[in-house]
Amino acid sequence: NLQTGDAPFTIALWAKPSATRFDGCYFSYGGAASGQVISLCAESSNKMYSVHYSNDHAFTTTWTLGSWQHVILSYDPTSSTESLYVNGQLKETWTPSNLNLQSSATSYIGRASWSGTYVGATQIDDVKLYNYPLTASQAKTLFNDGATRYGPSTGAP
Repeated sequence: NLQTGDAPFTIALWAKPSATRFDGCYFSYGGAASGQVISLCAESSNKMYSVHYSNDHAFTTTWTLGSWQHVILSYDPTSSTESLYVNGQLKETWTPSNLNLQSSATSYIGRASWSGTYVGATQIDDVKLYNYPLTASQAKTLFNDGATRYGPSTGAP
């Protein structure tokens, strides 16, 4: 379970978007109230987008259309820092404010929790939610653990 208030969290997932949609979320948790949402979404121009409902951030890092990518959004309240990792590498950080997570909120894969906006044409796999922030070393290990392909080299696994 996630903690409440200004609490730590990590969202980790694999995604292969064919298209993105503004406010379309790959993972979303929480209700429509300021600071009560944690979401990993898409913004304009395919930018990765952290949404906390009225406390959002468009990263300069973009979703790569047509390719699998491992994305982690991790928040550490002790430093008030949210970190974005792509394929095991730290890409960007920012400082959200006024997070106020609530218990018993609903989680969604492929749509925004506050508006129902779907992510668009995307494959999403291996979604994980942690109630603590991952370190850079843990982010790289998590990426490497899921990067091995056991299926055919073409087509779907």
